[in-house]
Amino acid sequence: MKRTGQPNCRHAPLPDLRPWRVLKESEVYAAGPWLRIVRQRVRLPDGRVIDDYHQVQFPDYVTVIARTAGGRFIMLRKYNHGFRKTCLIFPGGMRQPDETPRRAAARELIEETGFAARRLTRLGRFRPHSNYGCGQVHFFLAEGCRPARPPEGEELEAVRVCTLSETETFRYMRSGRNPSLSCMAALLLALERLGLTERFRRCRPRAAKRTR
Repeated sequence: MKRTGQPNCRHAPLPDLRPWRVLKESEVYAAGPWLRIVRQRVRLPDGRVIDDYHQVQFPDYVTVIARTAGGRFIMLRKYNHGFRKTCLIFPGGMRQPDETPRRAAARELIEETGFAARRLTRLGRFRPHSNYGCGQVHFFLAEGCRPARPPEGEELEAVRVCTLSETETFRYMRSGRNPSLSCMAALLLALERLGLTERFRRCRPRAAKRTR
């Protein structure tokens, strides 16, 4: 009798995992530096050809988990049209073509919040979608942040810079009111680096207190 709860490790041999070969690529849609969609004709390792495999190309962007010298997390309260609502998010934005990811993270942090970091640690680089690509996101942890200048603000909406305690941040992020995958993934990696994962796990989701 098969034991319950035990994984079944017997399976058919894995198929050939060689990369697909791109035979042709044509542009379907382009919108400046923000978005490009292409159609590819690709040959699979077994010889089959797919005529209309699409790829979505975004510029690289950064997400920064920033903490003040006193240990408070820095977030932005703003309307996010992709979510169709106002919520708290971590600083971040598009990397310019001539920038390194680290420089982009430092620039976005000071432009959006007015804070400069004493130490900036790279947490990883990821692709949002395994099939369509959708650009790359670079995660950073910014520590020892102090006010350096007024934030530049946004052209399209009002933005409020907020600093939250650990408990406020953890409860807010666990409440589900921030639906951003990049914000949650970056936070979890930052908490692992900071040794705060267990504290986050134990923190029950609850509405965050009013921020200042």
